[in-house]
Amino acid sequence: MQFVRFAAITVVALAVLAPAASSKSAPRFSVPQKAAQGQLMAVRVVVKSGARCVLSVRYADRAVASAPPAVARSGRISWSWRVAPTAALGTAHATVACGRAGTSTTTFSVVGPDVPAKVVIDKQGFSQRPDDFGPGSTVSYGIVLANRSPQQDAGDTYILVNFVDASNQLLGTKSSVIKQIGAGGTYAFGESMKLRTQVPVAQLEITIRVHSSKPKAEPLLPDLESVRLIPDQYHPEWVGEVDGEVVNDHDRLTLRNATFSAVVFDASGQVIGGGTGSQVAAAPPGSRSVFLARNGFKAIPTSRAASALVSVTPTYSNG
Repeated sequence: MQFVRFAAITVVALAVLAPAASSKSAPRFSVPQKAAQGQLMAVRVVVKSGARCVLSVRYADRAVASAPPAVARSGRISWSWRVAPTAALGTAHATVACGRAGTSTTTFSVVGPDVPAKVVIDKQGFSQRPDDFGPGSTVSYGIVLANRSPQQDAGDTYILVNFVDASNQLLGTKSSVIKQIGAGGTYAFGESMKLRTQVPVAQLEITIRVHSSKPKAEPLLPDLESVRLIPDQYHPEWVGEVDGEVVNDHDRLTLRNATFSAVVFDASGQVIGGGTGSQVAAAPPGSRSVFLARNGFKAIPTSRAASALVSVTPTYSNG
């Protein structure tokens, strides 16, 4: 971190007032509560005029940076510096030492760069099954989406999927909207598409657009347990459903309902399809309920299905 003398900088976070030392003339200073890697950051100090002060910062990895000494004019000193792009994430301690005028210390958080939400494809894949009767087929597909922003949630992410044959002709198109993908998180997006042809799908052509980007919010999500793949009751050679238990570990709110999206993998970790489902019954605080995902899986061969990743979108209520 390289320090420079302060010159008209707008602080982009609420200031934190450092606790004063025992002397009434001890320095008081403010820093942003959070500073992103690479951000230009300001420190303002109120101290006895003529006091000579030194500012130092110790990061979460115990690396230390310091500013050149400065003398208080009219009872104030200001420094600014740019947090290094590689500064350790976590709690940092800022200390201003002003000799006989005293020493004060406060803390702030170093966070990742505040970049807009960016949703990318981590994995994708599909399975296709010809209809038992008629000229059509069904494609079960799954996409593991990742939000690369560590600080911004992605809102209303639009997914456009084209089903493309070997000659680059489109066999079908389907679109969906995902309400939220958390900052730094992933989302298992599973769906199916009914095609009017049995021409083999060669690839998925996927377009992603994030409608909104907003500061990270801590998600309220239930736990999922005992997730398993179940063969179809009448055609066991195909996957019939993904089911399991949804656990409401909240101490006050009832898990009123929830929707589920699942991506299915083979033994090597390749995506081979996906689908959706819902919660069977409301789960009061501290209880659990069965969830069933039965839509979209019947084009996935049971012999290839090894595991599933499930994402949940819950709705809570009081009582």
